[in-house]
Amino acid sequence: MKKILFILLILILPFVPLFSDSIDLLLSNAVENIENNISENLIIGIGNIVYSDKEIGSEFSHFLKEKLSIAIQRSERFELSDTDNLDLIKEQWDFQHSGFVDEDQAVRIGELDAVQALLLGNYFDNESTINIFLKLVDVETGSVLAAEEIVISKRDIHVSVIPDNYNNALYIIDELSEVSNTNSSQPIVNAWIEKGNGATYENGENLFVNFYSVTGCYIKVYHIDVNGQTQLIFPNSYYSNNFINANIIYSIPDGRYPFKFSLGEPFGTEFIKVIASPVQFAEIEESFSNLGNASQNLLFRGLTVEQTQGELTEILLNYTIIE
Repeated sequence: MKKILFILLILILPFVPLFSDSIDLLLSNAVENIENNISENLIIGIGNIVYSDKEIGSEFSHFLKEKLSIAIQRSERFELSDTDNLDLIKEQWDFQHSGFVDEDQAVRIGELDAVQALLLGNYFDNESTINIFLKLVDVETGSVLAAEEIVISKRDIHVSVIPDNYNNALYIIDELSEVSNTNSSQPIVNAWIEKGNGATYENGENLFVNFYSVTGCYIKVYHIDVNGQTQLIFPNSYYSNNFINANIIYSIPDGRYPFKFSLGEPFGTEFIKVIASPVQFAEIEESFSNLGNASQNLLFRGLTVEQTQGELTEILLNYTIIE
């Protein structure tokens, strides 16, 4: 009887579906189709693959990015860039023609010039399937070089497609996307995280918030955790000067700041809210203390009447912490 069972197991095992291999094949075919639409060899980077139009990452986002990296490394026409500063590559479109960067910053951006295209994507829940839309974007011009749609059965996916706190994240996006209701024609600051909006970070990784200003200004940086609790993280007790000079790319924290932002549990989507003003804020909250649930009133209370009528700039960024 044991021999019969052993033979049956051998016969059955080859027919067990290998779900990861199925997704690998779909992604490899997609990369090959994109490759066939390109007439030249390219060095490309992989941006973030995010859920719907809200640009929220997940374990599935991280999974797709890793699988696409493997598929690109196997391609004949694409060379995968080894840089992790993919959002800085996207900012390169603005910087290299703006005149806003000094010589040192120009060198940083110049190091990324070899990257010619960026692979970006969104995915959507379509009942029994997840539909992924990939596009290869020219770094210099911003034009779409090629696009591809992939349809994956949900049965083949064994990681979370959306973070556990997705509904809470949607509330925060709706609540905090624009606090002051000012309509400045020219933003006075731009901000980004080094992996790009909607990025995924693994437990223990450090977060860096980058920004530059076209004019000197004052900034506040708030952190909203997975439970919607808010704290001021910059300026803070380690570094109280919140004025930034014009035409310099800042990274908080870097060597000049005696602290770091380390990410960990609880896992899920978190937010960074940056508010910039040409004049100092009327109130600077106590840093790293719980200010309460994220709301417009909470973040608006430090703005003076003059500031609400002036050129405020607001930026809301998100990232997802995964195990």
